[in-house]
Amino acid sequence: MKRVLGVLFLAGLWMLLFGKFDILTFGVGLIVGTGATAFSRSVFGGDQNELNAQDHSKASVGIVPRVASLFRLVWDYTYEMIVCNLIMARDVLRPAPKLTPAIFALEVPGLGPAGTTLLANLITLTPGSLVIDFDPDHETLYIHTIYAENVDTMKRDYRRFARQVVRMMGREPSQALREAA
Repeated sequence: MKRVLGVLFLAGLWMLLFGKFDILTFGVGLIVGTGATAFSRSVFGGDQNELNAQDHSKASVGIVPRVASLFRLVWDYTYEMIVCNLIMARDVLRPAPKLTPAIFALEVPGLGPAGTTLLANLITLTPGSLVIDFDPDHETLYIHTIYAENVDTMKRDYRRFARQVVRMMGREPSQALREAA
């Protein structure tokens, strides 16, 4: 019942957004509202009973820590993007840039498919790094970087992102991910 009311509410907001109050706009709003509801359930998880029925070993977090993790992830990633772009611009303008390319492994236990995909995309969008492979058996991302002189710092930053992604998806990070700080 809550989902139906939520979809109707989103359809009403859709009509207010466009300023048209006809059946076509309402129908499109229903479709968009249904899609948004389905997407939010896949990202933030279903209701608490479904989440607990799937896996009793994972502790769930409330909506406030999820939203806080989302904002923290956006803030930290924006900062990281600015710093990496400035470093990349400096190296592009240098006559002889100091690049040390390498491939390293980053263990990210307990992220799940959606979390791993999000983290891999965040890493790939960061200038100077690229996720080249994922080993699902060992939950390991293989990352190519052109700045290998500070791999430990990169691993620490990426694990911080991984912990925020896990919290954003409604679970507490696994012990292995917390200890890898």
